[in-house]
Amino acid sequence: MEPNEHTSLYNELQEFVRRTPPLRTLLADPHQTAIHLADAAVENPRLFHRLLLHYCLCGYAAGTFNTEQGPRSDAIALLESGDRAGIAMMTEVGVSSSHSAIATEAHYRPQTHDFLLRTPQPEAGKFPTAAAATGVGTIAAVFARLIVDDRDCGVFTFILDFSYPDRVPAGMDIRSRELRQGLDTSLAIVQFNDTVLPFNTWLSDGARMESDGTFHDRLDPPDRLRRTMSLGTHVWLAITRAAAIVAQSAANLALNYSLQRALPRDRGTVFERPSHQLPLIDCIATATFLGHVRPTPTATTSTQRAQDTTPWADVNADAALCKALATVHSDRVVRRLRERCGAVAYASDGLFLDYLALTHGYFSAGGDNQLILLDVGTRLAMADLADPTAPSASLDSLADLANIAFRCELRLRSNLAGGGATSSDRIAIQTADVYANRLQMEQVSSLVDPDSLEGRLCYVHGLSWLLREAHILITAGALTSKDLATAQQRHERECAAIAKDIRALREHCEQWPIPDHPMGKDDYIAQL
Repeated sequence: MEPNEHTSLYNELQEFVRRTPPLRTLLADPHQTAIHLADAAVENPRLFHRLLLHYCLCGYAAGTFNTEQGPRSDAIALLESGDRAGIAMMTEVGVSSSHSAIATEAHYRPQTHDFLLRTPQPEAGKFPTAAAATGVGTIAAVFARLIVDDRDCGVFTFILDFSYPDRVPAGMDIRSRELRQGLDTSLAIVQFNDTVLPFNTWLSDGARMESDGTFHDRLDPPDRLRRTMSLGTHVWLAITRAAAIVAQSAANLALNYSLQRALPRDRGTVFERPSHQLPLIDCIATATFLGHVRPTPTATTSTQRAQDTTPWADVNADAALCKALATVHSDRVVRRLRERCGAVAYASDGLFLDYLALTHGYFSAGGDNQLILLDVGTRLAMADLADPTAPSASLDSLADLANIAFRCELRLRSNLAGGGATSSDRIAIQTADVYANRLQMEQVSSLVDPDSLEGRLCYVHGLSWLLREAHILITAGALTSKDLATAQQRHERECAAIAKDIRALREHCEQWPIPDHPMGKDDYIAQL
């Protein structure tokens, strides 16, 4: 990416920041943060990613863990004004789940009352980071292990104000890894060789240091890590919302396009072709369902802590699972719609690819989906079953489909808790996936009228999930082959019935954003 492109993206970030409520006001409401940030994803997924770094990572750390007045408050003012772009330096290149085992060190020096930031081995280099935006004033929240008198005091964040390449502090090595695709446009590996950080760059969050170097913290290192990672909730809510909104935007584009593109010999439009209509309605159904998913900002798992797993479930299991499912569902929707809409979706501009960069990129960014599922599944195996009685199976409503998922979940949890499985990780991931889908179907079924168009579309999403997961459901005894055939028939029948009332369907989709894209215009051909 050229320097002027960095500047252009930074200018967009500044404009967004200056027309949005102040950082601390916005972050006080995680759902409002998610709504504001996700709106940017409709036209510019790259901007959304930079806003996620600015608000939910750097801004959250500076605003939440900054407990005293001073230069740290100045950092917040710079972020709130847009005079600095906020980024995070958390993930380390050489270790999986590095957020749970951060190796970067900040050594306290009592003689000079400051810190030396140190990368102890190459594997601890910070990557990926958005640190190589040429000429852009940047504030990084650096996640490092505080070392006081050779004692590990836990993971804290430190504020680092710099600009690449002309205002980089001594000992900070930034190696640019520019990409021509994806969300990050200024990637770099960052290493520290005794970079000096003033004492007031430490976001102490209530911990304190006496003049002789004696350290005090109300939290032990494991609890300090969970506290530091509490920013995950804002991240997951924003990603969940963005995944929903890009699925809705893509569906809106695809519907508008499908109602215009003609079939040969005056046989109507491609929308009327069943092979196109069914997957389109199915995608609209999932986009509708995602719009009703509401992660709980304060939820945490009630299961006991597993060993050697990620801390995501300790922070907010519900929000982490919502992020994992939303990105997978949204990625499937955008990918299918791009395939169904052919050359215009592929060649008119890069928006669909940008959407896919967002949905697929967050499979691993913001917490690896598979590790989140593994973490939660492992904990579920250790938890007592609150209701060991499985409800009866039925296919009549979304709530009934959630009951089928619950029957499957009970069997998987029983298998997992029994031990001896040769593929326990696989079963743990399956268990958490079924568990999460069950919770979401229960939640959405309580929010929508089953007889409304929204309710019917959400039911179609549930049937689609059941058809995709049929092997697991049948193996677990939660579904029969006869049930599967019935579900397939109902899925096709519901999609066809919904498609007949095209006016209602269009009115439903018009509630969603439609990007500035040829497929969204009344005459898409003239826009190419």
